[in-house]
Amino acid sequence: MIILINKSSSKVNKRLIDLHCHTIFSDGSKSPDELIEYAIKNNIKAISITDHNTVDGIKKIMKETYKFDIEIIPGIEITAENDPEVHILGYFIDVYSTKLNNILTIIKKNRFRESMKLLHKVKQINMNFDVKELIEKGSLINGLEIVKYMIEKGYVNDGNEARKLFLDKENPLYVPKKNMSINEAIQVIKEAGGMASLAHPITLSSDMDIVLERIRQMKDLGLDAIECYSSKISLKNQKILLEAANKYNLAITGGSDYHGKIKPEVRIGKVANGEGLDYEILTKLKEYKEVKW
Repeated sequence: MIILINKSSSKVNKRLIDLHCHTIFSDGSKSPDELIEYAIKNNIKAISITDHNTVDGIKKIMKETYKFDIEIIPGIEITAENDPEVHILGYFIDVYSTKLNNILTIIKKNRFRESMKLLHKVKQINMNFDVKELIEKGSLINGLEIVKYMIEKGYVNDGNEARKLFLDKENPLYVPKKNMSINEAIQVIKEAGGMASLAHPITLSSDMDIVLERIRQMKDLGLDAIECYSSKISLKNQKILLEAANKYNLAITGGSDYHGKIKPEVRIGKVANGEGLDYEILTKLKEYKEVKW
């Protein structure tokens, strides 16, 4: 039985976790060090940095774990498919896996090409976008840095608004992404020694029957877990996802999907109704890993 700590009991039991957080190495606003320090201040006892399609941030922090009084789980969030995108979280991965890093290099090159197309479209609609300024700041020219720049300059209010510009096919700024298949994402995580969990399943469809059918299909592809607890998932849908995890013998993961200033409404360590996640979720995840491996 997974324990979900509510607001009042979190003051008593402080062994809280957050297994879904982002840094400046993807689309977060905090450096890995800043994120870890912020998590500690918020009584988080275990955290996973799950940057999009990169392990650069987690590599950096894993060299400095001796500095922090917190458990750090090496993670990643890999983007698969389009319309809608499917995000697969990887936990306990070998961040130095040759195959994983080779694939991430390919993804980085694809994102650069897509960003160049996006910059061309930005110029076409006369948005005052200073690429030279970005380069002088030392920023990588990719979609994530473009989002941050647009927020900084006031073109959009936050990352959610910016993503609508990029992801809506009817929008003039839409650029299709070249993503791997779900099967490829799951397999590269598992070959790197990790566990594959479906991130925020409710983003797949507003129809939970469709979501559940997609989960069943992914289970057949080797999916290990479902992210049942998230800032994006209501208490009603939590219950549905927990039942699905039990039905398909899948592990349970959870996290806030924290991005810092990019998504200011999301608080670290908090999921539906501002509740925190107990360390028991991580304990059971480790037990599942031991049995499966």
